[in-house]
Amino acid sequence: MPKKAYSSVAKPKEKPLVWMSCEIARPPFSKSASLEAGGLLAQFQRGQTPCPPQVTPIPSIGPHCYELRVDEKAAWWRIFVLVDSVSIVVLDVHQKTTNAIPIGVIRTCRARLDRYLKIKGGK
Repeated sequence: MPKKAYSSVAKPKEKPLVWMSCEIARPPFSKSASLEAGGLLAQFQRGQTPCPPQVTPIPSIGPHCYELRVDEKAAWWRIFVLVDSVSIVVLDVHQKTTNAIPIGVIRTCRARLDRYLKIKGGK
């Protein structure tokens, strides 16, 4: 059974994580990559925005959506999140093999974003 590299339970004054379909686990993430990913998510949970190049806005998915970059020798990991007013929503975790974001990943993230907003009672 893979070990989870995060906790969905938020501390006081932290936004909780909402997982729309995926998780960050070891394997396939290495220990250092899972710790880095957890640290980036924790910054968002505390209301901070990590600095580039580790984080890039991705308006093609939606407003307040970001790509978190976790690079290892063996893999480039991308975590797509929505920074919502009440939570941090993980839309997808993707092992990247090229510089471009595959259109299928963008579509999947948009669909999960729409589903989250419907569940939340948003637009």
